[in-house]
Amino acid sequence: MFISSNVSEGIPSRLYRSVDEIRREMLDIKKKISETNEMLSVHALFTEMIAKRAREHPEKYVAELEEAVETTREALRELELLGETLDELREELENTRWALGL
Repeated sequence: MFISSNVSEGIPSRLYRSVDEIRREMLDIKKKISETNEMLSVHALFTEMIAKRAREHPEKYVAELEEAVETTREALRELELLGETLDELREELENTRWALGL
């Protein structure tokens, strides 16, 4: 939705996405966060299994444990980015609702 400027109030012309569009994107992000959390839970079980085996022969499992740690770090970075995106979408939603008088 396009809202024209209001010079007397110092409001520039802006293009706003619909509230429904923003909410859909927020739901997509929440779904991705949930999926990543589930993946981390499964990954934690997998890592625990590797760690138990590594007690007997650590030299065999060092590479697998390093890979598991890196995968976990990547997932945590992804969660952080998804959280930041969700915060930005919340702000966009509030701005849009204000601009539309909702």
